[in-house]
Amino acid sequence: MSLETIYTNRDNEIVLSLYKDNALINHNLITKYQLQVGDNLLDSDTLPALFDNRAADRLVLNMGHYGFTEGRYAAKLYIFDLDHINGLFWGNVSIVVMS
Repeated sequence: MSLETIYTNRDNEIVLSLYKDNALINHNLITKYQLQVGDNLLDSDTLPALFDNRAADRLVLNMGHYGFTEGRYAAKLYIFDLDHINGLFWGNVSIVVMS
């Protein structure tokens, strides 16, 4: 997917627009997101402040205050909707955490 940077204790956002068959998907139809970052499973149901999906065309991740240590992480994004209640692997995101 992409390489994204998180700055610890900052309000920077990661903005992701998700596509299927070269068409932007309606993010409002997604019922839940999960982001597996190393050993951490971040879930929009339990950590709603991290996942902002109010817009139909993007997902905004607010991860600067989560408490990650500096380094590089390989993350996996999973989405859930009415057709995929057990989750659907969407892709990989490389994340660099800096202070």
